[in-house]
Amino acid sequence: MPESRPMDDMNAPKWLNFVHDEAALLDDREFLAWVNLFAPDGRYWMPTHPQARENEYALALFDEPKDVLLLRAERLLHPMTHVQTPPSRTHHHVSGARLLSHDQHGCQVQSMQWIVEQRAGVQRHFSARVLHRLRHTPDGIKIAFKRVDLIDADLAHRALPFPL
Repeated sequence: MPESRPMDDMNAPKWLNFVHDEAALLDDREFLAWVNLFAPDGRYWMPTHPQARENEYALALFDEPKDVLLLRAERLLHPMTHVQTPPSRTHHHVSGARLLSHDQHGCQVQSMQWIVEQRAGVQRHFSARVLHRLRHTPDGIKIAFKRVDLIDADLAHRALPFPL
């Protein structure tokens, strides 16, 4: 994972590598390590409407603080998790990443992601705009907030047990 440095000293490869490293953890099913990328007050949000605002009530496919993400990760890794037998395999394709803002406390990064899931001979594809709000902490760079806007979030989806 990216080394711990003040965000104002970060250059593009640092924040870009962080986003790619996070995607690799998901693809490698390293869910516990992925959860550890989140700050203690971190939040993972996948609203069903692209105009949803962070501090207003909105329907969401996911809206989870770090402690709930940890429960999800532990469940996904349990060998008796029916919804993931056999387990999904994913590839996250990250593109168009850009630094939206930064200061001495952190930065906001937006990217486009195409996620391919393969499970039991069936492939699903997800296209999303992803916002990472990264924060410098004594424990290194952490995700304070991750928002995933699926292009079709307002449509019905088969079970989505894993984070994107």
